[in-house]
Amino acid sequence: MKYNFIIDEKVSGEAWEDSLELIDSFFDKEEIQIHDCNITNKELSYIFVIGVRGYPSHCLNSVTKQKNSDWPTNKNGQIEIPKSIIDKYHSGFKISFFIFSTDECDNPDTVEIFSDYMDYLNINQKHLYLSTGNELLSKNKKEYNSEINVNTNKILLSKISNVIDSSTDYTFTDSRDKLFQCYNNMLKSHRLGIYTFFNKENLIDTVDLSLLEHQSFDWNNDYMFLDVLDNKFETTKEWHEIASKSIKNKISLKSEFEIHNTNNKTGKQTYSTALHEVAMEQNLFKHTYINIVTESKWNEKNTIHITEKSIVPFFFHQIPIIIAPPNHIQTMKNIWGLDFFDDIINHDYDSIENHQLRFKAITEEILRLTEIENKIIDFFKNNKDRFEKNKKIIANIKNSNKDKIFWKSLTHIE
Repeated sequence: MKYNFIIDEKVSGEAWEDSLELIDSFFDKEEIQIHDCNITNKELSYIFVIGVRGYPSHCLNSVTKQKNSDWPTNKNGQIEIPKSIIDKYHSGFKISFFIFSTDECDNPDTVEIFSDYMDYLNINQKHLYLSTGNELLSKNKKEYNSEINVNTNKILLSKISNVIDSSTDYTFTDSRDKLFQCYNNMLKSHRLGIYTFFNKENLIDTVDLSLLEHQSFDWNNDYMFLDVLDNKFETTKEWHEIASKSIKNKISLKSEFEIHNTNNKTGKQTYSTALHEVAMEQNLFKHTYINIVTESKWNEKNTIHITEKSIVPFFFHQIPIIIAPPNHIQTMKNIWGLDFFDDIINHDYDSIENHQLRFKAITEEILRLTEIENKIIDFFKNNKDRFEKNKKIIANIKNSNKDKIFWKSLTHIE
């Protein structure tokens, strides 16, 4: 079967190079033909490819507002199906449309947005393929009664799996410096919340903690805590005061184990924005037993986005606690069969839908674990084989062919 891809640099999205790279990795050269928008052969079936490095639904240049006036838009959007292609579609050309993001999960309502977008363009929903990092795409499709084709891709995770497995040779160690690790870069409510929690409970000595983008902290407003605490103003005000004092006093704003580079001109330290790259070079994970992961998402509905943050602890022989939307951990168990060490860690928080109650359950579990540190140390000494098994699972993610199978399933549905 010959695959005829339309990948036009001028109109196919900001990640058109990524599209070409993925096609090269999934197909043999003789299987593909790359076209620009000037297609002429009505006998062929074409696949118009748009790759986006951010949120596809945010990048639409044109979205019908008939149902949801609050749908996100981006005035500088990168997704625009050219009128010439739409006209050819309506004149009988067999064209399917493939929109993907390898790094993001997109808006929780992305299925609804793109289904209505196809209707807006008078394009059969069956002729759209949508692939993002949201594990709930199929569920959302069913709930919206959509006919678009969806796929949750693992392209980012495959890349990370390949990088850490080919670039690292770290062995298991059962003697470590601290009980917890919790790294936070971009400032978000759950990250500020967990940083403040460690300061509030005087647990700084137990954790290798960071809050790299503390410059974004709002000194005058405690609204960010409403996503992790109850609505009692006194509570959020108290936490805001603790956060303000901690940041002002520069308490644990960066990892004490990470070696930061110094700018030769300013003399200031520069911080890495790619934690997995630092981990490869310095193995920041060997110092701690439990990795408290603050995922990219926290309070979004209809979203489970598993990023490199969630899989890296398993590769480096740690026990994870993951601060994310509900059912994140159960989804990881279902996909890979990972051992979350439920015999020593209580992950019941994972099923709690309410964000404030879920955060409370996580902090209560952290407090409990501080009381059994010796038991955790013994657990590591006695369960090396379980940690090694998890590491192998993460290393094997790079060998999955599910995304390749999906790309090869692209066809024009009659």
